[in-house]
Amino acid sequence: MSPSLFWLLVAVILFILEILTPFFLFVLFSFSALITAFFSIFFPKLIFLQGIIFASLSILFAFTIRKVFIKYLSKDDKEGLKTNVASYIGRVCKVITTIDNSKDTGVCEIDGVRWRAYSDDGTIIQKGSFAKIKRVEGAHLYVVKD
Repeated sequence: MSPSLFWLLVAVILFILEILTPFFLFVLFSFSALITAFFSIFFPKLIFLQGIIFASLSILFAFTIRKVFIKYLSKDDKEGLKTNVASYIGRVCKVITTIDNSKDTGVCEIDGVRWRAYSDDGTIIQKGSFAKIKRVEGAHLYVVKD
């Protein structure tokens, strides 16, 4: 097997691993393998040099590009953009079942979706009233009477 074909195969395998994992690391190694495959066309006999190129690029990408992308992709509510359940915080929901923490009862509905609800301040919130969502933990809303 030619060195360039070997590095292309490594790149494909690493790319497939990236698809299967959420780390954004294997894709950087895949890029390193692609660049190494390109260099191996010109230096097919220098296997040691190819290994050094691959290792150097992998380390460089892991410590530079990965940090930039992770920082970019992990932006949250700091810029005012709320996504998923974070967008529920501060909104008003309808109480479907009386919320009583001592009896472990309570269901709220927001946007047509029913959620298990708890009173954030411990007060009982009656069925049919409205509550303001203070926080979301897992699949539970913590609300206060609106």
